Amino acid sequence: MSDFSQRATVLGVGMLLVASCGPSSSVLVNDLRDLPADVLAARLHARDGRITSMTGKGSVLFEGPEASGSAYFSMALKKPDSLLIMLEGPFGIDAGFLFLSRAKYVMYNSMENRAVTGVPTPETIRGTIPVELTAEQILTMFRGGFTLPDTSPSAYVLEDGAVRAEYIVRGERQTFWVDPQDNLVVRYEARDRSEALQIEATASRVTQQDGVAAPRRVTVRFPSRGQRVSISYSSLELNPAHASLEYTLPANARITIR
Repeated sequence: MSDFSQRATVLGVGMLLVASCGPSSSVLVNDLRDLPADVLAARLHARDGRITSMTGKGSVLFEGPEASGSAYFSMALKKPDSLLIMLEGPFGIDAGFLFLSRAKYVMYNSMENRAVTGVPTPETIRGTIPVELTAEQILTMFRGGFTLPDTSPSAYVLEDGAVRAEYIVRGERQTFWVDPQDNLVVRYEARDRSEALQIEATASRVTQQDGVAAPRRVTVRFPSRGQRVSISYSSLELNPAHASLEYTLPANARITIR
């Protein structure tokens, strides 16, 4: 993905103003003249602005031609760009952790007592996890948010109760399906110049907390690579009183710097 966040300034990701501050659901569903694209984009960003941190627990599943697997996790996230994922194997066995920001990452495998750290470029991240995700894409998945590009859409229509907005960004066609009541991007596609599908993302199992909607399941597919990653939250808290990003490496851990 070029930048899930740039592709998104989707998952650029911010998303919205609460539905109660916007038009009624009947107007949203029936007449887009009352919901121009710039207003919808502002709602998405306003919603995202209301979320400053998150904590949660759940499971992550990854599938690909080279490796597949799953793990349980607990996570803490602080915007704009800091994420700590504690991983567990079967029976609650500690499997390690991933700390990630735009400036640094630390991936620790407790079974091997080995840590890899460095600046999170696409190459270094690709060498530590079995799916080709960028740091921005990982942050976006756990945030569960998408925003619209800061340009005018080439298409803007109602489709099956959702707003479908299409944009041409650096020659790539990006399509967003937005739930106009929750002000959430529930589906996203990116196609290259040949119209081949490069990325498909979906957000579902939406929960509401203090008037802010957030998905509890996010799935991203890369059809050309045969890869899929899915995050499913069993619990999720928005703006918790405390979201710790503290982690500790054992003194005898083997550390590789990339």
